[in-house]
Amino acid sequence: MVTLTICVDQQHLLESGRFLLLVFKKLSLLEVAENADFERTFSCQCMHSGEIASDYFAEVASLSSLELFDTCIPSITALLEVIIDELLVHGQLRKYLQIIDSFSPNKCLFKVNANSGNFGLMMEMICSHFSLSISGEVALKQFLNTLAWAHSNSSTSSALGIIPAKTLLQNPIMPSSPKLLQAHIVSLVADVISVGINHETRTTDPMLIDCYLSIFESSVILYTQHMSDLKTENCTADARGSLVDKSLQPSFESCIDSGKSEKLSQMITALNNLWNSNLRREFFEIESELILSSMDYVQQNVCIIDTTCRDEILSFLKYMILRAANDVNDMKLPHDGDTSLQDICLLASLLMLMSNSLIQALKGISNLKVYDIIAGSITCFKEFNIRFPIQKFSQSLMERNPTSHTESRLMLLHFLGLLSLCFDSGLGFLVKSCILVIMGLCNLLVTEEGSVDLLRLLAEADPRSLSMERSLTVYKEAFVCRYPSQVVSSSSSPSSSLDSSASDVVRKFYDGINSRNLSTVVDLIAQDCVYENLVFPQPFVGRKVSTYRINNLLFP
Repeated sequence: MVTLTICVDQQHLLESGRFLLLVFKKLSLLEVAENADFERTFSCQCMHSGEIASDYFAEVASLSSLELFDTCIPSITALLEVIIDELLVHGQLRKYLQIIDSFSPNKCLFKVNANSGNFGLMMEMICSHFSLSISGEVALKQFLNTLAWAHSNSSTSSALGIIPAKTLLQNPIMPSSPKLLQAHIVSLVADVISVGINHETRTTDPMLIDCYLSIFESSVILYTQHMSDLKTENCTADARGSLVDKSLQPSFESCIDSGKSEKLSQMITALNNLWNSNLRREFFEIESELILSSMDYVQQNVCIIDTTCRDEILSFLKYMILRAANDVNDMKLPHDGDTSLQDICLLASLLMLMSNSLIQALKGISNLKVYDIIAGSITCFKEFNIRFPIQKFSQSLMERNPTSHTESRLMLLHFLGLLSLCFDSGLGFLVKSCILVIMGLCNLLVTEEGSVDLLRLLAEADPRSLSMERSLTVYKEAFVCRYPSQVVSSSSSPSSSLDSSASDVVRKFYDGINSRNLSTVVDLIAQDCVYENLVFPQPFVGRKVSTYRINNLLFP
């Protein structure tokens, strides 16, 4: 817990304001040290003893950056969160500091944009928080691992309050900032509102419910904007289906110091390079691993599911996970190129924010106004196409059980399709974030319809679900491979007559799968083989098609 207490004599109000700006500027210049010496690293001090203001302002003019050891970063980021919280809560403080900065005897310390709502100073603090939090490969890995909310991690505390977090999310500069910075902001807000997310934890505080609803509305708008950005450049669709012209919003570059913006751009480029060079392969999971980790994720976070129908929802989720993993789609999520890391991180963080805010807002669903706001926020999902196999299958079953609550059903169809795409990406944090949204939607559907009939219908419609469920046992019991497959050749060979030799071949095949060594695997496949995986409805016959399928699994 970091507390920043500042006592200001009215007589020295202007000078104290300038001193605060100097402190904030020094904090904004902090960087993570690379082999820095001890003396330079701990030279970050700001002494003020009442001298002439221009003296300590002149110090900043010659200051380029200050470096920190990794061990200092948690304390500094906590301090930044306190400052950000105060700047968000007190709009007059932001305005007051901006006026003082404009009257500085030297160059202004922070950039001013009349359309920014005085958020420029706060966004510079956020940029520093981002730069210190995701400063290299290890920090990026930690960030990616937090993009899927987990009940076990929900106890982490942030210095940000819920109302400041809402203001941060909705500030006018945020939509034009780099997508990776947006993902950082969104994940911060998602963490703040995840406190007490258990379904058993109820709240009757109308202010909290209003915050959750407002954040949920914003998450839907940001999500639809992001999905539109993947297709168009100039305009984006908001949750009401209208178009928002980005040129009317204050640009990030016009509100942030040019040097800060350039360093941020360089940092994001370096992180993109890390992702494209090796991290994406490190985070990639083959289908069997992804199914198992998804099932485990649902069980670990079962606390957010409505207790009155938990078993039925779990059955539905299990079946849809298997079906989504099974689907073959004609579209892929972007995962190559300079923008892929930013797009994927922003998508995962928005899914986490949407699920957390929906689950929390549903705690006030007994109030009809709360339900009306949720239903109104999700009408945009009728604009999305129904194109994937899992969507068409689910829609055909939904038509047998008509209802007036079409908005939530269309939203569910959309995220079932997205889940299928996430499985194609092979990225566990993306799959889990999507699953969490579907878990929240299950709670909404059950509340709306007063029963689990629809979820039960979807889960029990296809008899293959039983065989798929049994195949999971094979995953857990397989002694040589995490990907249970059979490759059977109809042509005989001397080695096939010996159990020990056959076992060696199978082990080599599994080793090749687990090490993603395609050449080793292909050498073991006969021309007339039958490749059977128990989660697929039919086997693959022949070396060519089997190799093609295995290649897609290892290198999607």
